[in-house]
Amino acid sequence: MHLKEFTRYADTAYILAQKSIKTRVKAFASLAMGNLKSYIDDKPQAIDHLLHSYTLFSKINAHDQCAKIAADISYLFSPASPEKVHKYAQEALEHAYKAKDPESKLYARLAYGGYLTDKLESGTEKDWQKTLDFLKTTVVLAEKESFDIISKSNIGIAYINLADLYSKGPKPINETALFDNLEKATAIAKKYNIKIIYRSAIGLQGFYYTEKGNYVKAEMLFIEGIKYQLSLPYTDNYLLATFYNCLKEVSAKRHDFEAYYAYDTLFTKYNQLKYNETTQKLLQNADARFESSKKMERIKQLELENELERQNKLLGYGIAGVLLLGLVFMFRSYYFRRVII
Repeated sequence: MHLKEFTRYADTAYILAQKSIKTRVKAFASLAMGNLKSYIDDKPQAIDHLLHSYTLFSKINAHDQCAKIAADISYLFSPASPEKVHKYAQEALEHAYKAKDPESKLYARLAYGGYLTDKLESGTEKDWQKTLDFLKTTVVLAEKESFDIISKSNIGIAYINLADLYSKGPKPINETALFDNLEKATAIAKKYNIKIIYRSAIGLQGFYYTEKGNYVKAEMLFIEGIKYQLSLPYTDNYLLATFYNCLKEVSAKRHDFEAYYAYDTLFTKYNQLKYNETTQKLLQNADARFESSKKMERIKQLELENELERQNKLLGYGIAGVLLLGLVFMFRSYYFRRVII
């Protein structure tokens, strides 16, 4: 919502950090830039800055920061490089357990759980069970340490991930476990107003009932999701478009074409609004990338100018030193000649 301010402060932090000799200062500045680049979809630059921040934090054994940054790097490498996804997710776990910080631990476990889940596309039932055990342990730890976890959305994500895994597991699906986790996720979403968790929880329930052929229950869930969203003081066009699209699919399966037409009209409305918002965000991100790249070029230019100035100073000091030595030598020679005379 405040991309210009985000960019301005991240750039300012980065520029000021160049003048500091403190590792932690430079690490946080690179982290800010990495987060900015990630937000504006400049993945290569985001990875570069986060890797630099990760290296600096590692030097001072800031394991809590290392755990979160390694997890973010792991996400950025997905799906292009599974090896690096695994590498940094594993390192995130190692740092988190050294930090002994519940927040970092959950963050790292979510990243590693994501890696395990992605592997299931080519895995076996044994791999699914291994992933299930890992995600169940993650949820247990999150519940046990929930008071010390500030990012409640991560607890909600842990529930969603586990429920999603159950929905894709061997048949028959453990329906009790599936809905227990979705209910917990929904409760967190409503309590802390976390849109993505709410959307995912309602969506998974609706898709499950649609697959089972219980179209009435699926339709009720999607309508409930729409009513809840419309009761809030803001409008999430993406969520509304998603729910109306789901209602279209349910109506088509029920052969209720009158309802399909009504839902399609509303889907078209919110989808267009969503498209306009997405386009606007893309334009803002492109503008932010352009402005940030100009600032980075300016920073590099200033760094070069500072380096040249430093070298010129050193050269000046060297020349002054040589001249001073020359004067001392001349003075000593003149003094000794007078003494001899």
